[in-house]
Amino acid sequence: MGLKLIVLGFVVVFGAYFTHFLLQPDLSPVEFPKNGYFGPGNPKPDDPTISPFKINVSDELLDDLKNRLKNTRIGHEQLEDVPDFTYDVQDFTYGFNLKTLEKFKTYWLEKYDWRKAEQQLNNFPQFMTQIEGLKIHFIHAKPAKKYSKVIPLLMVHGWPGNVYEFYKIIPMLTNPNSFLDEKVDFAFEVIAPSIPGYGWSEASHKAGLDQIATARIFNKLMTDRLKFKKYMVQGGDWGSLVVSNIGRMYPENIYGVHVNMAFDMSTKGFILQMIGSYFPSLVFKDKESATFSMKNFLFEFIKEGGYMHIQATKPDTVGVGLNDSPIGLMT
Repeated sequence: MGLKLIVLGFVVVFGAYFTHFLLQPDLSPVEFPKNGYFGPGNPKPDDPTISPFKINVSDELLDDLKNRLKNTRIGHEQLEDVPDFTYDVQDFTYGFNLKTLEKFKTYWLEKYDWRKAEQQLNNFPQFMTQIEGLKIHFIHAKPAKKYSKVIPLLMVHGWPGNVYEFYKIIPMLTNPNSFLDEKVDFAFEVIAPSIPGYGWSEASHKAGLDQIATARIFNKLMTDRLKFKKYMVQGGDWGSLVVSNIGRMYPENIYGVHVNMAFDMSTKGFILQMIGSYFPSLVFKDKESATFSMKNFLFEFIKEGGYMHIQATKPDTVGVGLNDSPIGLMT
């Protein structure tokens, strides 16, 4: 009996210490390479010039796009017992619903106006510069001089988006008094770069361009090219990871971090998720959250994460088909 109590006491003490250790936030400095090179050929010095840029997709490319849409070949029929697309039902159990696809294709061919979208982006000042061997495209929208406080704000888009995500909100940030009933004395100076390989930023010529490297490139854009000492960051989807890394890698340069897709990969979060899967009342207060199941989440992730797996592991394979077929890219 005495031995059992000793063993039990040891387990409790060790478990408490181990749990306390795991639940502490990791505040250690982030280790990362200070420089990289992702351009063609051997590393060479960057051209630090910042050049004005306008988007101008040629008529030939737009005509080619329409021809590809018109000549789309669908090699299968929609299953008879899968519901059609309505405003209430969207059955994508086996992938993209073909009748929904036809509606989107018709809209793309007959109603979508690229030139309108192009002009919406060209309403903002845009620039190109070279960082770590790559041409980096970015919007740089400054507020009117009537604001006494101006805060630099780096905004990073996600996948499968681009800087077009921000065309509505940029004017609200650079000139908030045009949208607010109660006037303020501050505004944001918005810098919205295209992630390398997205939009008009050059794609990497080397392996290893991950969110850490992208964070480093964008900090160089803000501090080396644009000469900001401190700035705020905002990101969604992949942009959330990029700006979160900027906050950890360069805390001395950052006023604050805002994300609209938060990631919690901490040990504490993982432990709470596991406990909550089996003993929800210990973790969750409301009934809706108490239905959380890590097992169901993982099965759903495996079921719906096929696109992520192939794009993460064999991008050069799937990329050929997606680039060659606009409908394939849309789906």
